[in-house]
Amino acid sequence: MAVDVLKSIIGKKQGLSRLNRFMVELPTNIPGAEIKDSREFHVLCKTASIPGKGIATHDRTIMTENEKIGYGYIVQEMAMTFYLLNDYGMRDYFDKWMDSIVDQETYEVSYKTEYQRNVKVHQLFFPIESVLIPEITEQAENKIYSIELENAFPISINSIDFSNDPDVIGEVSVNMSYTKWRRI
Repeated sequence: MAVDVLKSIIGKKQGLSRLNRFMVELPTNIPGAEIKDSREFHVLCKTASIPGKGIATHDRTIMTENEKIGYGYIVQEMAMTFYLLNDYGMRDYFDKWMDSIVDQETYEVSYKTEYQRNVKVHQLFFPIESVLIPEITEQAENKIYSIELENAFPISINSIDFSNDPDVIGEVSVNMSYTKWRRI
C-alpha cells in the first residue's frame, strides 16, 4: 500500500525533480566582458546550486531554562562550474568581472554598487511533450523554482589544473558572494 501512495503523490506532483535540468542567468553588462549571446552561460554551466539559508541565533537563559533566539539570517557562498571552450570565454568573463572589483594594474578598489549584479538560478521542468513539441522548452512555465542572488559578485576563481590525460575537459569554478537571495 505504501508504494501505491508514493506513486500517487509523485504522479500528482508531476514526478520527481530532475536536478540536471537547470539554467543560470548571469549579467551581460560586465565592463570589458564581450557577451554576444547569453545562452552561452546556460549551455556551458556544468554545476550550480540554490544556496542554503540559516538563522543566526544566540543563547538566552531565563532562570534555569536555556533557549535559542533568532536575530538574523546567514547565507552561504554559491559555487558554479563552467565548461571551458578553447577561447577561455567563461574564464575571461569572470576575470573581467573580478578586475572591475579590484583593478589589477592600479589596485584601486571599486565601490560595491559599481560591480554587484543580480544572478538568477532556475530549476526547470520539461514535460514529456517537450520532446515532441520543441517550443514548449522555451516557455516560462518550465521554470518551476527560481531564485535571485541580490548584489552578487565573484570572490574567487579556482585554479585550472592541467593533466596529461587525453580525456580531461577544461572547467572553471567560481564562488559568488551576495547580500541575500530570494525566491522569484
